[in-house]
Amino acid sequence: MSMRSSVDQILQDLRVGARILGTSPGLSATVIVLIALFIGGNITIYSMVRTLLTKPAPGVEADRLVVLSMTVNGRIAEPRFSHPDYLDFVTQSSAVRPLLSTDSRLFTLTVDSGSYALRGAAISTNFFETLGVRLARGRTFTDAESRLQRSGLVAVVSDRVWDEYFQRADDILGRHLTLNGHPAVIVGVAPPRFEGPLLGDAGLGVWVPAVAWARVQGSEAALDDRAASAGFIIGRLAPGRSLSQARAEFATISARLQAAFPQSKANTAITPIPYSMTAGGDSLFATQAPRFLAIFSVVTLITLAIVCANVANLLLARVVARQREMAVRRAMGASRARVVRLLIAEGATLSIVAWVAACGFAWWVSRAIIAFVAPPTGARNIFSYIDFTPDWHVAGYAMLLALAGTVAFTLAPASRARRQDPLPFLKAGEQGIVQGRSRLSSVLAVVQLAFAVLLLICAGLAYRSLSLIETADLGFEPEGILILAVNTAGSAPGPAEQQVLARSLRERLLTVPGVQAAAQVATVPPFGGIRSSRW
Repeated sequence: MSMRSSVDQILQDLRVGARILGTSPGLSATVIVLIALFIGGNITIYSMVRTLLTKPAPGVEADRLVVLSMTVNGRIAEPRFSHPDYLDFVTQSSAVRPLLSTDSRLFTLTVDSGSYALRGAAISTNFFETLGVRLARGRTFTDAESRLQRSGLVAVVSDRVWDEYFQRADDILGRHLTLNGHPAVIVGVAPPRFEGPLLGDAGLGVWVPAVAWARVQGSEAALDDRAASAGFIIGRLAPGRSLSQARAEFATISARLQAAFPQSKANTAITPIPYSMTAGGDSLFATQAPRFLAIFSVVTLITLAIVCANVANLLLARVVARQREMAVRRAMGASRARVVRLLIAEGATLSIVAWVAACGFAWWVSRAIIAFVAPPTGARNIFSYIDFTPDWHVAGYAMLLALAGTVAFTLAPASRARRQDPLPFLKAGEQGIVQGRSRLSSVLAVVQLAFAVLLLICAGLAYRSLSLIETADLGFEPEGILILAVNTAGSAPGPAEQQVLARSLRERLLTVPGVQAAAQVATVPPFGGIRSSRW
């Protein structure tokens, strides 16, 4: 049989299968809804996980981008490098170039309408060029502006800042703003939806040159402090260089730094890894992603078994009701293989329709879910600029699930039809014969129930674990405790004056009716490992 005739035969089987399914719309709709909900739910989660683990931030050209990750004593650590580290990597690496540095921080932005807390970053001058981000307006920084020579402080603002604080003014370039009490001139506007290359530092609204910012802040000494924890480093593989070559090169650089600076770099290994929004960090999501994917895969397989057992039982009951039809087809010359192929075509038709419905469901959920992940009042929703919309990779994953389901839930009815003896159903007086429930149908029901109970037990254990976390003993009673985040940067000239200001704020809080006590902390218990500068 030629390729063309084989394709024609498959298309004919699909048409026949579609017509037959139209004769029992209730059962067909039930099967389609079951498959669509299963596939749609799975690909929605898969699309979100894939976006966070592999996709770049909006506006970033991710081709050949890498992030420098760090391990200390074999454990993943937050990869924040000092300015001297960055300069060493720039001069010693030939496999990864160019390299950029970005250090997020909290600013006090002062404009004509008032003062606001704003997240931003002090960056190297090649930040936007290395990421491949094309500014919507204006330009990036020059070397002279980075060194604060022959010019004052300059800044690039995000599209959101341009919209919220400057009402999208056409003369935004050259406009002035104040950051932590220091005047700056806007020289560029980032493209819409770009608010930083990493999820942990998402929601950035302003970028300033790192060296120039250190100088206006009077913290130039930190530029030479190798123990200072500064920014993340992202680079692009040089033409003709591979990731394995870059890793070998940075293994050598790590050994060199450990030998030269044993106190600050002891047992510290630096490794380039492929760039994504969550790459390189020590966050719970980044470090536990493999375990999460393993759990998700097991749940997917269990759910697939439940759905396939359910659908197989429905189709098996339908085959039992169509025993005379199958006998007539056999009597008219259809082979056993032809009958089985017809049942597979019916299953494939159901799966194709369910696949289309599942993709539409996932597309809607991926856009609607951002509204349900609502941040606290006044907080910035960092997920609002991430596109969770399923792409063709996700659609392909959905198609694989649909094909796997087609094979799984058509095995039982196809096996029943193949073993059927047509003679009893063709005899006169026996047109109404319908055999009862088969042993296979009972097995499928037991399998479905067993996997459903297993899934419910796992869900119950997961819920119980979350409940235990919420009721864990923190060492203090959280009832009635309120948290107020305060940024004193820009409100006082130095750290000592900022402490005095914070102390006076605490004393004024004690005079508010209903306040019995007030304390000042750098990090919120029990999360003592979080850097205060990142709140």
